[in-house]
Amino acid sequence: SPAINAGDNTVAQDTLDIDNDGDISEPLPLDQRGEERFYGGKIDLGAFEVTASDQLVSLTVQQGLAKEYLGTASFIVARNTKVGDLEVLIKVNGSTKINEDYEFIETENVKSFDEDNQLAVTIPDGQDKVEVRVKALNDKLVEDREFIKLELADNSDRSNIYRPEDGKSVLFLEVQDNEPVLELELNYPYNDSNNASETGKTGKFFVNFSQPSPQDFTFFYDL
Repeated sequence: SPAINAGDNTVAQDTLDIDNDGDISEPLPLDQRGEERFYGGKIDLGAFEVTASDQLVSLTVQQGLAKEYLGTASFIVARNTKVGDLEVLIKVNGSTKINEDYEFIETENVKSFDEDNQLAVTIPDGQDKVEVRVKALNDKLVEDREFIKLELADNSDRSNIYRPEDGKSVLFLEVQDNEPVLELELNYPYNDSNNASETGKTGKFFVNFSQPSPQDFTFFYDL
């Protein structure tokens, strides 16, 4: 809102001592709701001051796909004000494993806590959003489609108070494998040179892939 921090800090004196601190010469310290009037250092226009409890936080996908070896996925953590530093905690779940399938690209404002499956994102004073980037790790495993689930964590026991914006507290990112899906075919050509039906003779069978293999494979079989 353009009204946030747009006041000139000119308010009436606290002649009735509404905060009961004994100082009746100070500027009115509370707004009409009884909230801190000078939150963020400068008052807002109007009778109400936007404080931490008025902050709505949202998660929005920017690039929803992270491919192994090719670029990153990203999402935006945003709020509806620019007042003060705000730390946002995000729960991390899904079918993927952090630091095995992917990693968060840490910055001054983005910190990952692997053991707690949490991500801490700080939106600095004067900003209303932060971009978080996710890099898929290039492994040698053939894997199905995998997803990262990100959800705004409960912050009721923290000093930074905010509320999730309706419909924008959860998002999913996809991690895409870059190993090709190979089909395995066993061939038993029947002719005299490959036939091992007689004692003492050596036979053959052939293993074919549907396309060139990007790595060595070990497979087990029974005869």
